Parts: sequence; C-alpha cells; structure tokens
Amino acid sequence: MASIRRLPSGSYQVQIRRAGMPAVTRSFSKKRDAESYARTGEGDSELARKLGRVSAQIPRFSVWCDTY
Repeated sequence: MASIRRLPSGSYQVQIRRAGMPAVTRSFSKKRDAESYARTGEGDSELARKLGRVSAQIPRFSVWCDTY
C-alpha cells in the first residue's frame, strides 16, 4: 500500500509498504509526480524485487506476450 505525505521542506514523500517486507521510500517536489509514482510503483516488477518478491513469481515478458 502506498501513502503520500508532505514534508516540512515542501516536498512530498511516497512510502510503499507491504507486510513482512522493507518499505520503499522516495521524495518528489511535485505532488503530481508523487501520485504517479505511487500508482505505478505498486505494480512495478522491479519494485516487487526490491520489496523481496521472488523473481520466479514475476511473469516473464513472453508470458505477457502470450496473454496479449
């Protein structure tokens, strides 16, 4: 789950947390950029690897092509 908060410096911090995994945090100067990162970051496979998801659970490109 992603959360966005405004820092005292005026920038926005996005924190994506999942149970049993380390949090991923990133700061942005614009709220629009923070919201965009939060939406795309939750489904990003690279982010899933950073959060500790096993790479075998991440669909390969060929699987996506076959699905399409």
